[in-house]
Amino acid sequence: MFDVPEKKKQARRAINFALKRLGCAQYQKSIFITPFPCEKEIDFVGECFDVRDHIRIIVAVEVEGSESLKKAFKV
Repeated sequence: MFDVPEKKKQARRAINFALKRLGCAQYQKSIFITPFPCEKEIDFVGECFDVRDHIRIIVAVEVEGSESLKKAFKV
């Protein structure tokens, strides 16, 4: 998940694009979800745009109501 300030709109768009290219599913406006590890890629994009401190990576064991996500990711 991320909360990039409005003044860094270009960075927010780049993060959004990168997460989609990584195959992450948009769960909410600035919350993406994936069953696959991608911390290094997220760190890279965040550092490139100097917004890494606005990004939070959460590793969850289970997401309530995630049946459709499991089907989409084929897991």
